[in-house]
Order: sequence, then C-alpha cells, then structure tokens
Amino acid sequence: MAPGEAARAQVSSFRPEDVALEPIDVSGSVLDGRPEWRAATPWRAADGGLVVGCFRSSPGRFSVSQTRDEAIFVRAGHVIVSGEDGSTVDCRAGDVIALTRDTTYVFDIREALENVYVTSP
Repeated sequence: MAPGEAARAQVSSFRPEDVALEPIDVSGSVLDGRPEWRAATPWRAADGGLVVGCFRSSPGRFSVSQTRDEAIFVRAGHVIVSGEDGSTVDCRAGDVIALTRDTTYVFDIREALENVYVTSP
C-alpha cells in the first residue's frame, strides 16, 4: 500500500435508502416529460472496473448510450426499457434488467423509479 493510502475492506455493504443521492443534469437525454435524476456511487473497485450505484428518477422518457455492461435491480417503480434491436422489457419492483455496452436504450419511466445498478467494463 502506498503511503497515505487507506486500506479497503474486503467485504462492505450499504443500504440504498441510506445513500445520499446527488442531482444529475439530464437535459441532453430527455425525449418526453421532465424527469429528474439523482444518483450516487457508494462503491467502486480499486481499479475502477466494477461500480455499484444507486439511481432514482421521476417519470419521463429518455435515452442512454451504454458504455459499460450493466445489471439493474429495480427497487421501486415501473419502467419500460427498449434496445436498438427492438427488444423491450417491462419492469417493476423486484425485477432485474441486463444491458449490453455500446448500445443506446430508451427508458420510459411510468412510475418513479429507484434502482441499484452494477456496471463493469
């Protein structure tokens, strides 16, 4: 370990409801409505590869260009996600969404969405 570098625990946890979410500017991605996004990254691997975060959005429709593979656990709300290939999933609390990198998706949030996500390069 380098001087001044803090040791990282090999096992850690967090409760999504305890994570302080920060506002994110979505103006360039909105397709319909006025969604407001909030997110935070409570855990990131030392090499930056694996990332675990929390996300919340009010209803609206927006596009996202994925640069990493991502798994999303929907904690609350209702969202319909569509891929460039025409695939669509309709998800509610308890569902898991898998997204492939280098693809653009459209998220149509019907009810306020809360999720936990994991991304990898």
